[in-house]
Amino acid sequence: MTGGIAGSWSGAMTESYSSVDVKGGTDTGGIIGEGTAAACQKVYATGDVEGATKVGGLIG
Repeated sequence: MTGGIAGSWSGAMTESYSSVDVKGGTDTGGIIGEGTAAACQKVYATGDVEGATKVGGLIG
C-alpha cells in the first residue's frame, strides 16, 4: 500500500492535497493507497501515479 499522504486510511479526509509522484505495487494512489470507508472532500493530487494493480489517481 502506497499513497502520497497515507498508505492506508479509514474515515474522512478533507482539504488535503499531494503534489508528489507515487510508485508502488498493489493499492497505489495519489492520496491514499488503500481506503476503508474513506470519504474525501476537497482533495486532489497532481503527481504521477504508477503501480501494478489497484491503482488510482486519488485512491488505489
